[in-house]
This record gives sequence, C-alpha cells and structure tokens, in this order.
Amino acid sequence: MVVEANPVILAARPELDVLLEPGDLIAIPKRPNEVTVVGAVLNPGSLQFSSGWRATDYVRASGGTQRFADGGRAFVVLPNGQSAAAGLGAWQAGGPPVPPGSLVVVPQDPSPYETWGFIRDLTQTLGQISISAAALAVIARQAK
Repeated sequence: MVVEANPVILAARPELDVLLEPGDLIAIPKRPNEVTVVGAVLNPGSLQFSSGWRATDYVRASGGTQRFADGGRAFVVLPNGQSAAAGLGAWQAGGPPVPPGSLVVVPQDPSPYETWGFIRDLTQTLGQISISAAALAVIARQAK
C-alpha cells in the first residue's frame, strides 16, 4: 500500500494520514536516482534523473520515439503508483517535471498494424479470386 508521508501535505489533508494497526510494517525504500523509459522508444532503459526534465526530455534522451509510437497516449507512472499524462502529443507541452523513480511509458499505436492487416487480407482475397477465375477459364476452354 502506498501512503503519503510528506508532513506538509498530511497537515493540510489529514484524511490522507493512514491508521496503523498492530503488526503493520512501514518500509521506506531508498530514493532512486533514475527514470525508466519503456515502450515504443529507440533505446528503452533507465536514465539518470535530471532536475526539471519532462517526459519529452527523457524520451529524447532514449533516442526518441519509434515510427509507430503513440505519443498522445504516453503516460508517467509516478513513484507513489499514480499515473499522469506524459504530455508527448503534438499540442502538449511535455507534461510536468518527472520526479526520480518514475516510469515513462510510450505505447505503440495499433492502427498502422490494423491497416496493414486489412491490406494483407485484401490482397490475399484478390489473389485467390484471380486464381479461381484463371482455373475457371482453363476448365471452360477444355470443355469446348
């Protein structure tokens, strides 16, 4: 379970303060110093955290997006488990600064593959029709 531990935020919003029960264990992991970029980028992996960098900066440092990347649906998984839009779309400003320990996800756009699948199916069907027509023409010639 991810909890809010910032005393300033807890003072302003006491409903976020978690009630501990006997046997509960609090584990505070070491703060990571990297941001991981995965998905449709040229070189997915972890990059060293740079203060003030946005998702666009980390994607650019990972070699940029691949040909069929869907930047408009990219998102950032924050260290507390929440997700936010990455802001990689054409009219977006790159989103908010990305904190250390985050994961930037750039999904792949499925529509080019749907188009190629349609073209593949269409050409197979046309090929089968032409073979059938040629076979019928041969049969008709031999019947005369």
